[in-house]
Amino acid sequence: MKRVFSLLLAVLLFSFSFSASAFDVRDDIDGIVAYKTEEYGAKSVQGLADALAADAGTGAEWYVISLCALGEYDMSAYAQALADFLSENKLMGAEAERCALTFIACGVKSAYIDYAAENFIGKQGIMSYIWGLHLLNNGAKSSAYTAESTALAIIERQCADGGFSLTGDAGDVDVTSMALCALPPLIENNDEIANSAQKALSFISASQLESGGFKSRGVENSESAAQVITALCALGIDPRTDSRF
Repeated sequence: MKRVFSLLLAVLLFSFSFSASAFDVRDDIDGIVAYKTEEYGAKSVQGLADALAADAGTGAEWYVISLCALGEYDMSAYAQALADFLSENKLMGAEAERCALTFIACGVKSAYIDYAAENFIGKQGIMSYIWGLHLLNNGAKSSAYTAESTALAIIERQCADGGFSLTGDAGDVDVTSMALCALPPLIENNDEIANSAQKALSFISASQLESGGFKSRGVENSESAAQVITALCALGIDPRTDSRF
């Protein structure tokens, strides 16, 4: 599921960030959506949006966020199902932040958004800082953190090689790319954050394999490549033409 989401999000950002005249990804997007629509037994993309409600709170959020980026669909059934799920299940850390981000993507002004920002930023390692920064970048409020202080908390965890990782002293392409996706709104006005982002970008460039792909935990995979594309697009870098890639 996570890998399909990563590819879907990557091609969405890729197609919306740059002209698709030389590299049209619309067929790829349509193919991924068609695959998931068939898997859920839905008859349309709106039908898929409705069917995802059955998995609210357990991972369907990535598909919902991607569908919200793809077009204007009625996500009310999913949003209600997610609210119901959260009323009965207590999520922590990055999982709670993921659901809060989904409410934002759906355009739902849920109290859960500020609740997640107030209670879970930094409470589950680097990913809770990264997803927390996305929340703050999108209007969530926290009494303990600002977007800048959260970004600084992220870059404090940068490895010596320029990358970021869940554990250990060596950077991981996936985690580094996800960190880079959250930092762009803070880069222009903070040199420390900008310098950290450049080091992370150099780490990703140096990590590219001869095949053009990327690996995580020692294995080349499509998710890592998709995460890199997403990060580059978030930074305004065209992955088709930039000489570092």
